[in-house]
Amino acid sequence: MVIMLTGFVAVIARGAVLRGGLGRIWEDARQGGRLEAFDFDPDPLKRHTFWTIVVGGSLMWASIYSINQSQVQRYISCRTLTHAKMSLYVNMVGLWVTVSLAMLSGLTMYSVYKDCDPLSNGDVDTSDQLLPYLVMDILAAFPGIPGLFVAAAYSGTLSTVSSSINALVAVTVEDFLKPALPTLSIFGMISGPLLGIYILGMFFRCANSKVSLKIWLLTLRQVSTGIITTVIILFLKGRTGGSDHWSDSDTLGRNRSTNIPPRAR
Repeated sequence: MVIMLTGFVAVIARGAVLRGGLGRIWEDARQGGRLEAFDFDPDPLKRHTFWTIVVGGSLMWASIYSINQSQVQRYISCRTLTHAKMSLYVNMVGLWVTVSLAMLSGLTMYSVYKDCDPLSNGDVDTSDQLLPYLVMDILAAFPGIPGLFVAAAYSGTLSTVSSSINALVAVTVEDFLKPALPTLSIFGMISGPLLGIYILGMFFRCANSKVSLKIWLLTLRQVSTGIITTVIILFLKGRTGGSDHWSDSDTLGRNRSTNIPPRAR
């Protein structure tokens, strides 16, 4: 979080120095029509209007903070419901700061390139390359600062990706694989293919590392296919978790991965 915010601050500070202050950046944005927050045009195809920002933005953030799996797992990892609420309040402050700095970085980029668009000139291929191009353009003379921005970008990206991957794995393993195959283990999946390679090396000296790797991957694929097929069949038959019918107790019972934190007393 600190690295990500520091990257934004570095871009804004250097841009303000080059453009003559934040006041000049703000004035350029106003003259360019970038600050029209109260545009009540009902056209849904227009990029930014009051309706798209307030209504569309509210629905977007509501979905992220209410039903997004990676976000919900953060809530249930809290000790109590009160702690979960407190974490949301703290996150709200951090989100305001992050979005505000991101907005100022965008206005800084507009002020610097308002008379010379790198995208139109062919200096960059897509619009998402503009901010990295700005960093290399105005901060290249400062050793380490462009790398700081890269670290800031990766820290923000990796935090989101890691949460999503963790949520996906937790739901898949806890709510699908474990109830369907309670005796399944990692060793049980790979021990057979590994033993096959060991026996292959014992009896066939001509087997090299490439052949062994290909055979191991092929065998592992067959084992994985069998496991996935078993899970699908059990799911379709409604026998996940050993029950005769697929019911709420199978997904929300004692084997669930989404335990609701208790209320604080």
